[in-house]
Order: sequence, then structure tokens, then C-alpha cells
Amino acid sequence: MKAILEDTNFWVLLSFVLFIVAVWKPAAAAILGGLDTRAKEIKKRLDEAETLKNEAQALLAQFQRRQRDAAREAEEIVSTARSESAHLREQGQKHLADTIARRERLALDKIAQAEANAILEIRRLVADVATAATARALEAGVSKSRHAALIDEAVKGIAKPH
Repeated sequence: MKAILEDTNFWVLLSFVLFIVAVWKPAAAAILGGLDTRAKEIKKRLDEAETLKNEAQALLAQFQRRQRDAAREAEEIVSTARSESAHLREQGQKHLADTIARRERLALDKIAQAEANAILEIRRLVADVATAATARALEAGVSKSRHAALIDEAVKGIAKPH
């Protein structure tokens, strides 16, 4: 055993082992502690990234739902506008037809009134002509029987509706 104690290689080896035990253990603990801290930091960041990813997916789904709802609402608005447009067009056409019919009735009434007025005017003129003819006949000395026949004829002409 004395030979081992005098061997320098032994002392170098022993010094190296003691150095490793004395220095390496705290250094390894420090290195492993640093790595553990780093691993915890990375895990924390990964968890945050996963949370952010989940939030982003939820927001994406929410925006997609909103987009679908907006598209559906736009389709409903267009459909309602088309329906209202068709309804207004139908009402407009009905109103136009009613207005045309009313104006046609008014025009026909005016024509009938003008016709009645013309007939009355013609009868008045016939009466005036008959009266004038009677007056001339009287002046010319028409006989009483002829005079009566002329008056009867004129009255019959006035009384007859056309």
C-alpha cells in the first residue's frame, strides 16, 4: 500500500476525483438547476403559447360565426327587399290600373254630359227654328190648320229623344 501512496499517478487521480467531487457536484447542481429553470421557463412559454393558440382558435370560430350570420342576414335583407319591391310593383300597377279606369269613367261621363248638353242645345235650336218658322208662316198667312200641323210637328220633333 506504501507503493500506492508514493505513486504520483495515484495522487493525481485522487486529486482529480476529489476535485470532481468537490467542484463538479456544486457545478453540476448549478448547471442542472439552471437547466431546470430554463425547462420551467420553456414549459411556461409553451403553456402560454397553447393558451394563446386556443384563444386565437376561439376568436377565429367566433369571427367565422359572425361572418356566416352576417351573410345570412344580408341574404335575408336582399330577399326582403326583393319581396317588398315586388309588392310595391304590384301595388303600383294596381293603382295605375285603378287610376286609368277612374279617368276613363270620368272621360265617359264628360262625353255623356257633353252629348246630353248637345242634344239639349239641338232641341233648343230646333224649338227656336220651329218658332221662327211658325212666325214666318204666320206672317205669310199660313192657314190655321197648316199652322197647327207645323206646331205639332215641331213639338213632336222636340219631344223625341234621339
